[in-house]
Amino acid sequence: MEKKQNFFAKFNIKDYTNQLEKILEKKRFSVDSKNLLLSMFYKIENAYQDYEKTKVEVPSKSEFLSNLLSLIEQYCENITVAEFDSEAVKMLEKKQVKYILSPAEGSIIAYGNEILVLTCLLQLARKEIAFPEEQQPLQYPMNQLLQIGNEMNQVEVIRDFNGWSWDVGIKEIDDIPRNLVYQTLLYLLGKEFMKQWQENQTELADYVTLMQENLKQQYGEKRAKSFVSLLCKIAIDITSVENEEQRKFFEELKNKENEEYSLLSNKQAYIEQMTAEKRNYTKQIEKIDIILNHKELLREEYTKRNAKLPNRQKIFSMNHLANRLEQERNELLEKIKQCNQCIDPVGFVNRKEQVKNRIDFLNTLNLDQTQGQDEDLLKLCSIFLECFQIKIAKEQNKKELVSYFYELRYYQNLPFDAKGTTLKELPKLKNIFTKTIQVLLQKGTSLGAIDFVTEDEKVNEQILSKIFESKLIDLNHLIIMTVVEKGKLFIEYYDDNVLETRMQLESDKTIKLKKKTRVFV
Repeated sequence: MEKKQNFFAKFNIKDYTNQLEKILEKKRFSVDSKNLLLSMFYKIENAYQDYEKTKVEVPSKSEFLSNLLSLIEQYCENITVAEFDSEAVKMLEKKQVKYILSPAEGSIIAYGNEILVLTCLLQLARKEIAFPEEQQPLQYPMNQLLQIGNEMNQVEVIRDFNGWSWDVGIKEIDDIPRNLVYQTLLYLLGKEFMKQWQENQTELADYVTLMQENLKQQYGEKRAKSFVSLLCKIAIDITSVENEEQRKFFEELKNKENEEYSLLSNKQAYIEQMTAEKRNYTKQIEKIDIILNHKELLREEYTKRNAKLPNRQKIFSMNHLANRLEQERNELLEKIKQCNQCIDPVGFVNRKEQVKNRIDFLNTLNLDQTQGQDEDLLKLCSIFLECFQIKIAKEQNKKELVSYFYELRYYQNLPFDAKGTTLKELPKLKNIFTKTIQVLLQKGTSLGAIDFVTEDEKVNEQILSKIFESKLIDLNHLIIMTVVEKGKLFIEYYDDNVLETRMQLESDKTIKLKKKTRVFV
């Protein structure tokens, strides 16, 4: 990992134009599309420092741009910029879309907008995230959540930052619920875990279980189970509402699990079924053994299978068929093993409990409506903030603690709905945000990360809590001053020498305040 970071550190960010030009020389890009890409890179470079400071949990700028160059080189062959009254514009207008992708050809047709082009490039590079066999129902919903969330996350650098200010572009966030869930995962699990999960291409790795174990160790079993269960529910509900095929799939899955539970309720009938399945699997193994031990039978099987397969799926040779039959034999042995485990008294009880747990989870799903979605999102945010409080309490590194101020400020400014309502504006999250801010301010003061404005703890928190409402990029420039006007006390918040905001402090007791305080020590 350290070697990789050293490599990126050597990456000269000023040379990105030269590297991009070399890549584009090999592609069928027009002058307009080249200029659009150069403009996109310029905006990313110009905004990245503010983005990195504000959000914290992001890759380095050189890593971000290096990955983007690699993405263009590997996945994109052509970009058609839709200009006024062109055929491309007519095509987009006809389909009522902002862009058209052809991943197989690596082509993009889009309006001349850097945000759109970056979104398209990221979509071209989408890779299916693998899930183990027992979690296959989660495959599509979680892929949608992680892929769409990741794309919105990366586009954010030019969507919300312009080199001098931070302003969340609500209208350009295509999927607010998935964006909120993704950002919650990012802050809870960290960018490295999320990156590894999204790059997972093997069914052997179980990142859902890894996530739960990770959270259990840090925040306790109850929170870990609640968070993971809620995450899966939200991912499935969002997908089922927008995708009829997914809704039907989960309805059928629910019926299937109920049928199995009914069978499990009759132990004798269940054992008889498992025994019958074992006999069937054993017969299939015996058939495979006979074929493998007789060359002529193997040739007949080879001819029979290839006659049913399309050309691109035909078995290459009899050796390949033999290997495939060995694999099928091993899979049947594994199924027999599973049957034995189900028949075993302890295995039977465990199986029944597992099916019951799956039914309980499936019964919580809102497959054809969005009514419960907001409540679920609020619960997810609440669990995250509980975990964040624990994280703050454990922290002993002053520099790391300061980064939590930025993270909490960013998180409470996340949009919750299309109207632009932020998390901090939601009444149901008000108390837990207030509590989290108190915990962070107290820890910051005790570690010497922030200065205090007054010895009075409650008034100090009242004054300092306002820093979480500031849109100042670098909070190290934040200065608090006290001013008395016409017998009234005002607290003023400055970006160095520039007044950002002020509030009147009302108190029924005399409090000694510092005249001027630079918040972060």
